[in-house]
Amino acid sequence: TAAVAIPVSNSTATADTALNSLPLQRGYYVDTGTPCGSASIVTLATVRRDGIGAGRVLNRFKRIEKIDPTTYRVTADEINNDGGVDGRSASEYEITGPSSFRWKNDFGISTMRFCPQGTLPNPWRTNDIRSLIK
Repeated sequence: TAAVAIPVSNSTATADTALNSLPLQRGYYVDTGTPCGSASIVTLATVRRDGIGAGRVLNRFKRIEKIDPTTYRVTADEINNDGGVDGRSASEYEITGPSSFRWKNDFGISTMRFCPQGTLPNPWRTNDIRSLIK
């Protein structure tokens, strides 16, 4: 089923705050309550050049707006494994550092931190993601 986009903030962004990407290191992120070596499809996300993949869905960025010094409103197409669009989502990202963030969306709040690829279990440890993050 397609997710229903809901407003996640009452803040108003101005036109000059629209961006192409989030100020995050690209690569794998894991929920802060999970050790990198114990990551799973449920606790892992991939920050890519075009969006953020989580679970079996890629949230491909359509619009990113900076709404305060550390918070961004993101509208994204939800791309399924077959490459089709299942819907559109709205999320808020609070960038807590160059390699950590809080992600608020329709399903709740996740706090994520960067994990070097070599610290993850297979298959993520050996996946070639260079073309996705450059």
